[in-house]
Amino acid sequence: MNVPSLTFSVSYTLSEYLSFVREHTGIVMAEERAKQGKPPRASVPAFIMVFVVAFASVSFFFKKRRVPVCDFFIDEDRIVRTTADGKLVLPWKDVTAIYRYTQGYLVAKKNGAMPLPLRCLDAEQAATLGALVEQRELELRSAN
Repeated sequence: MNVPSLTFSVSYTLSEYLSFVREHTGIVMAEERAKQGKPPRASVPAFIMVFVVAFASVSFFFKKRRVPVCDFFIDEDRIVRTTADGKLVLPWKDVTAIYRYTQGYLVAKKNGAMPLPLRCLDAEQAATLGALVEQRELELRSAN
C-alpha cells in the first residue's frame, strides 16, 4: 500500500476528550465483564459514568495546561506525536487496537492510547487515515 503521509495539529477540547472517554468506558467495561464470563451491559451505569467524567475532566485540565497542542505525522510505518513533553514514535506494528468513535479514532498501544480526532483532517486526509487504520485492523484480525 502506498499512501501519502499526514501532518496535522490537535488542540483537544474538553467535550471532544469526554466524548472519547464516554465511548471508551463502555468498551473497557464490556471487556472486563467478558473476562469474568459475564455478558456486556446495555449501557454504563450512570453513577460510574459520573465518576469517570469527573475524573477525566480534572485530568484533562492538567494535561491541557502541560500539553496544549499535539502535532502528528502519520505514514505507513508509524504515528509520530510531538508535544511540549517530547516526541512519541509509535510504529503501526505496535498498535494493539483501534476503536472507531463518534469524534475519531482511539489508537491503543501497550500502555495507553491516543485519540485522533477527525475534525482536524480534511476529506483526503480522513480517507488516508481510514486506509491506514483498515490496514492495521486487517493485520490485527489475521494475527488472532
